[in-house]
Amino acid sequence: MSTIADGPSAVTAAAVAAPAGRRRVLLTAATVLATAALAAYCLLLVVPSLLGFQRYVLTGGSMEPTLHRGSLVFDKVAPVEDLAVGDVITYVPPGESRPLSHRITSITHDDKNGLVFTSKGDANDAGDPWKFTLDDEMQAKVVFTVPWAGYPLWLLGSPLSRLLLIGGPAMAIAVITGRRLWRQAGDLVAAEAQELDPAPAEDERLPVAS
Repeated sequence: MSTIADGPSAVTAAAVAAPAGRRRVLLTAATVLATAALAAYCLLLVVPSLLGFQRYVLTGGSMEPTLHRGSLVFDKVAPVEDLAVGDVITYVPPGESRPLSHRITSITHDDKNGLVFTSKGDANDAGDPWKFTLDDEMQAKVVFTVPWAGYPLWLLGSPLSRLLLIGGPAMAIAVITGRRLWRQAGDLVAAEAQELDPAPAEDERLPVAS
């Protein structure tokens, strides 16, 4: 003979199980999506480098809207004599130490210095206030960009982000370890108290007269 579960109890159990099941499904889906996104980002960082591309993070907005701030810029080196007006190159301006990605606006030849370039950011009203030469025979030229994909690397490059990245997990480990030690200390104190004043066992208790 089969038995039928009580109506209200069955409904309550189903109501509790349904949200828990949905949470598990959502958590699994979120984990899969996050893992896939991280894997895709790692491939984006690794594969172009294996193919000979140089990678930069665009931290300025002087090339908007052609190149967005925070984009990953992928360059490939080309012979300097093959450069043409309109190419976007990544170079270090005179008197600066950080590279800049700007568009070539003119190329002239100087008998003393060779090829002389001028450049301009697409978002700027005026060209760059300098002329420059390229010392090497090969020059990095922008081939393609991935908009806003450079922000994670940009953030990780700041001292505060590195401190949080290292100190955050260390702080979490310290908190978890402290809670565990506190719990273990409490258990030891309770065990010592029970040894000092043990409760009488069932077979040691005397019957009480009625």
